[in-house]
Amino acid sequence: MEHASLPRRRQRGGRALRMLACLLLAWASMPAHAEAPARPGSAPSLGEVPWVVTAGTRAPVQGTVRCVPVGREAQGPSGQLGAALRADATGYCSGTVRFSYEALWYLSVLAADIDGVACTSAQWFVACPVVLAVGQSATVTTELDAGPYARGTTEVAVGGVEPPVYQGLEFRTEGGLRVSQPPALVVSGVDRSGATQLRVQVDGPSGARNVQLTEQLPPLLSASTDSPVCSFDSLQTRLSCSWPNIDPGTTVTVPIQISAPTSFPTSQVEAALQASSDLGSAGASASIVVSGSLVVGEQSLNAPARVVMGSTLLDNVSLHVLPGAAANQPPPGIPARWTVRFSPGLQVQSVTPAQDSLDLACSYGADTVTCSAPHFANGEPEAGANASIQLSAVQTGRQTATLQWASTQGAGSSSVSVQVYWDDGSPPAQGAGSAPQDAQDAQDAQGERR
Repeated sequence: MEHASLPRRRQRGGRALRMLACLLLAWASMPAHAEAPARPGSAPSLGEVPWVVTAGTRAPVQGTVRCVPVGREAQGPSGQLGAALRADATGYCSGTVRFSYEALWYLSVLAADIDGVACTSAQWFVACPVVLAVGQSATVTTELDAGPYARGTTEVAVGGVEPPVYQGLEFRTEGGLRVSQPPALVVSGVDRSGATQLRVQVDGPSGARNVQLTEQLPPLLSASTDSPVCSFDSLQTRLSCSWPNIDPGTTVTVPIQISAPTSFPTSQVEAALQASSDLGSAGASASIVVSGSLVVGEQSLNAPARVVMGSTLLDNVSLHVLPGAAANQPPPGIPARWTVRFSPGLQVQSVTPAQDSLDLACSYGADTVTCSAPHFANGEPEAGANASIQLSAVQTGRQTATLQWASTQGAGSSSVSVQVYWDDGSPPAQGAGSAPQDAQDAQDAQGERR
C-alpha cells in the first residue's frame, strides 16, 4: 500500500512546481513601469493643507511625497495635486526633498526625518534623501520650535519635487489671562493708606501681546502708583496699565495705593478689574474696605460663577487692624465681636474658625452667625477673628449678607450680595458673584420693573 501511493505524491509535487514556475514567469513579464500598490499615507501631501503650530510649543509637522511615473500627476488623499518625484526608466524615484523656511526669529527647526531616517537640518533648512519605487510614498516629519510670540502665517518653499510647492505654516495662540488684587484696607482721610497689588498672570504656552488692564474704582476713591506703565484718570476714577507683551507663566505685579476722603463712610466696596490681550480677556472684582477706625471688618462671598438653587457658598469673614488710622496702635488682645445676618435665601450650614483664630467662639442659626474674639490681634495684627461660613442658596433673587463688627477700637457694618437663579436656564446674571449691596439697588429696581 505504501509503494502504490508514491507515484501520486510525486505527481502532486510536480504540479505545484509547474504552477510556481508559471507565476514567476508572469511576474517577470510585467512592464518595468507598472505601479506597486500605494501605501496609504498617514499625512497629507506636501503643500496640500497648512501646518499649524501653537506659539510657545515644540511640535512635529508632517507631509507626504509620492513616487509617480513620468507624465502622471500625484494626488493627495483629498484628490488635490501633491508634491511628487518622477520615476526613472527602472521605475524608481531618487533625489533630495528640500525645505527652505522663512528666517523668522521666533521659529527654529529642531530635527527632521523621512520615514524614521534622519534628514540634514539647520535652523531654517531641511534636506531629506528619498529612494522610492513607483506608487510608494514617504512621510517627512519635522519638529519645529515656535516661540511664545509667534504669530501670523508664512510659507515653506519645498524643492526637489515636481512641481515645486509652497507649504503653508500657521501659528495659533493658546493660553489666557488672570487678574487679581488682594483686599485694600483704606483709612479714610489718610492719603495712599490702602496699599495693595494689581496682578496680571499669563497662562501659556503662548505669550500675551498688547496687554491692557483697567481698574474701575467707585466714585470719590483714587489710586496712586509709582509704576511707569500705569496712569490714573481722576475724572473717570479709573486706573489704566499697559504692557507690550508678558511672557507665559509670568505674573506681573504693580504696587498701588488707594485713598478715600474723610467723608467716605465706613464700608466695603468693589473695584472692577478688566484685562485684555491677543490671548483674550479676563475680569475680576477687588474688595476695598474703607474705615476711619482702627478695626474694620471684611467679608467675601466665594460663589460659583452662576449661583442656582442648592448651590453652596462660602462667606469668608475677617477683622483687620488699619495702621495709620490713629497715632497709636491698639493694644494687643483687644476684645472684638462680629455678626453676619443673611437674607432668607441664604441658609447657614456651618461655621469654621480659621487656623489663626482657634480661640474664636461662634454660634449660629439659620440666618445669623455671631463670633467673639476675646484676644483679637494678640501678636498678629489680623489674627484671632477670622472664620468661614458655609451657606446654601435656598431662594431665588438678590440675597444679602450684612456684616456688623464692634470693638474697643471701632465699629461699623458693610454688606455684600449675590444673585440666585432657579436653574441654569434662568436669564443670565447681571454681574455674577458678590457685589456691594447699595451698588445693586438700581439693578434690582430695574429687574423688578421688567
